Parts: sequence; C-alpha cells; structure tokens
Amino acid sequence: MASGIPPRTPIEFPEFDILEYASIMVPCDACGDQLPVSLREVLDAQERLHAGCTSQDERECPSLTHAALAEESALRDLARSWRRVMSQVEATGFDVAFRLPRRRH
Repeated sequence: MASGIPPRTPIEFPEFDILEYASIMVPCDACGDQLPVSLREVLDAQERLHAGCTSQDERECPSLTHAALAEESALRDLARSWRRVMSQVEATGFDVAFRLPRRRH
C-alpha cells in the first residue's frame, strides 16, 4: 500500500551509552544553579581515583566529588543491563525511544 509517506528510518545508536544520557543534578553552592554530572562522568571519576589520583581536596580534583555521587558497582550493573536491553530490542527489529516523563504535582 503506497501512502506517499516514506518509510521511517530508525535512528542508529551504535554503542549507545545510557550513562552518557542520565545525569545527577548537583546544586552549586555559589550560584544556586543545578549542574548536571552524567553517570559516565561519575564512573570515569571513580576510574581516575582507582588509577591513582592522590588529591585530598575536592577543589583540586572534582573527581573526588563526582566519584561519591553513585556506587560504582551500580553504575556498571546499569551499563551492562542497558546493553542487554538494547541487544534484545535490536534482535526484535524494534527501536528504543526516549521521552520526558510528565511532571507530577
């Protein structure tokens, strides 16, 4: 059936990293704004600390603050689970879509 509408092309997300898209909103004491720190930044900060960052002052090394925002094993579990979900969806031929949830009052 030709409807004149071209078929939808699925968006490809090679190696889509959910940790890049989810952020923790950290309040800034100076300006009061909310600063997003991606879960990927948190995990990267934890890895930098494991690699030997010797700073003891959060002002010198933001990794100290970022690393404490979420548990490392939980972030790794989330990334693994997300990759499994994406593989399963890809195998079915369907797409994953994101939407903003409605705010509850």
